[in-house]
Amino acid sequence: MTFTIPDGPRPVKRAMEGVRFQNVLSHSGRLRFLNDETGLELFSCDIPNGVFSPAPAGWLQFLESLMFLQERCRVAVNLPDEVSFEDAREVVELAARIRAGISDEVFDHAMLTMKANAPTDLFRTEAQDGFRLGIVREEFFELFGTMFPLGIVAHIGTRLRLTEKSRSALQTSRLDEELALEIEGIDENSRRYVAYLKWLDDIQIHELRARVPGMSFELPENAEN
Repeated sequence: MTFTIPDGPRPVKRAMEGVRFQNVLSHSGRLRFLNDETGLELFSCDIPNGVFSPAPAGWLQFLESLMFLQERCRVAVNLPDEVSFEDAREVVELAARIRAGISDEVFDHAMLTMKANAPTDLFRTEAQDGFRLGIVREEFFELFGTMFPLGIVAHIGTRLRLTEKSRSALQTSRLDEELALEIEGIDENSRRYVAYLKWLDDIQIHELRARVPGMSFELPENAEN
């Protein structure tokens, strides 16, 4: 008996079911074949341990995460012959963030480009709690040449400050120049929230607003699609 995953592009659902079957076959046991209409056993055979190898670690998690994204975004893709580790990692992490509703992590650092003539008062604050920053925008996730619509996504940081280097650059730069700034968290209580608004329920929306009171989660009227 042989078990082969078909070569070439194939639907995610079929690949996921194939890997689950492969993992089951990797354990010793008895394989039974049933009639679809009657449910009666047609024949069976023993599967010795070690005949089939399990799928590579993390591969099933990637397929299950990609299947989840397909269902949420209503987009279907075929798997290519090869999937890079980076693509697989991004799929697993994105699916985990969406499942969480509102991801909550310690804010480490981020880069921000400040446009020419943009107001700088927010970044000049010397408040003990720093400042908070929110970016609300429509986002897409690209995988294997296909765009997954993620809707409006809110990225929020609390208890932030500019790095010493960026504070110095802000003091010496001209207002009519574009400037790259690095933002860091003040301490372990500095938080980074990411929320995919189209999949939040009313309770989660209320929770998000409570964390950052007064912040708007609507796109500006002149925002580009």
